[in-house]
Amino acid sequence: MPRRVDHDARRSAIAEAAADLIAREGLAGATSARLARAAGCTVGALPHYFEGKDAILVAALRASSASVEGRAAERAGREGADLCTIFEAALPLDAPGRRDARVWFSFAGRALHSGELAAEFRRRYRELERRAAGLVDPARLPPGWDPISAIESVFAFIDGLALRALLDPRAWSGRRQSQSLRRHMEGLGLVDSPIVGRRK
Repeated sequence: MPRRVDHDARRSAIAEAAADLIAREGLAGATSARLARAAGCTVGALPHYFEGKDAILVAALRASSASVEGRAAERAGREGADLCTIFEAALPLDAPGRRDARVWFSFAGRALHSGELAAEFRRRYRELERRAAGLVDPARLPPGWDPISAIESVFAFIDGLALRALLDPRAWSGRRQSQSLRRHMEGLGLVDSPIVGRRK
């Protein structure tokens, strides 16, 4: 059992190091040699933890996604948190947010030319949207809207907002990002929406 725990911990460390590398250098810069160097091991050691480079890259994407979900969960536990506060976890408001957004868009760019990766992105979006829609009170939405369509709109807005902030960080401060998201969600009646179904 201890060896298994160490193995899992090492896999996690490699995935996090790979995510950091992708955020800095992009997918093109994530060579096996650089991945090994970032993880503090040799290229020959990587196969002990992953079947190949692609498996490491997928693990990096998952690690980055888990980081965003961790921030969202932390925000959800804050006193007086609303949906906007929670969804801000996906924005590049600070260094961790910028890292995860850069990783996400690095993979999104590749997904444009990869049917398999595009399918993975669609699956992830649908799952996240399904879960987020469960937090919405339908009674607060404008006529003609339902929880899924409202959340799809918010997620699309977050993607565009995050990309603009990454490309022009001086113009899109963390405060401006937060204000823009809140205004968008106000228009949908989602701000201050009661968070239903939260586990106590």
